[in-house]
Amino acid sequence: MLFRGRPEVDLERLERRHKEWLRDGGLLDRPWFMLASAPEPTVPTSLPSDLAHIHIKYAGHTARKLGLPPADLTFLLEKTRPDQVAALTFRRILRMTPSDGAVTRNALRQRLPGASSVEMPISKKERDAILRAVIGDAAVGKGTEQRPSNGISMLCYALLLKVPKIILSGFSLSKDGHSYAENVRVRRHKEEDSAALEVVVAHFPSVCTTETELHNATGMPLFRPGDV
Repeated sequence: MLFRGRPEVDLERLERRHKEWLRDGGLLDRPWFMLASAPEPTVPTSLPSDLAHIHIKYAGHTARKLGLPPADLTFLLEKTRPDQVAALTFRRILRMTPSDGAVTRNALRQRLPGASSVEMPISKKERDAILRAVIGDAAVGKGTEQRPSNGISMLCYALLLKVPKIILSGFSLSKDGHSYAENVRVRRHKEEDSAALEVVVAHFPSVCTTETELHNATGMPLFRPGDV
């Protein structure tokens, strides 16, 4: 099964490397406002000024329309094309790579020549190790996708690195489509995400959501302005 067996990644080393990288960017000890791509995300009219804005893939397009600031950290895939992120501003990029050492930091920057950002690669093996460490085998066998979505993977990344508070926006277990695209594509990973969030709600009180639908579906606390 996907997450069973002996880990192939030195998690302690991974934690040290990524904590140092986030600390250098002033992100490790701040609350994170994590924006994913579900349609019509709920964004409070007032957000604390010290929030770190985290975007999943192309959610930066939605953030711009909503008047939110550029991301302090963006999660992208190795295959991301420049046209998919045109007009977006990057400060730091966490980039998924096929395997350990497959893509160097310099090669990543060459793929997005317009991004004057600091990039950090994270391999699929490392992603799987993070999921295993945070949610165990909860998502295994729950659907056809094997793993939770990129948004949930990024949430587990934040939890592993002990980000003090995480606010989820644009996360959904029911809405199809993407906030930044007109074509409505069926949302994948629904079953896997649901199983993963059961674990998160049960064990990580630092996570809340702005989405009433997600609150009703999972019991995750709703964000209140006084929470952070």
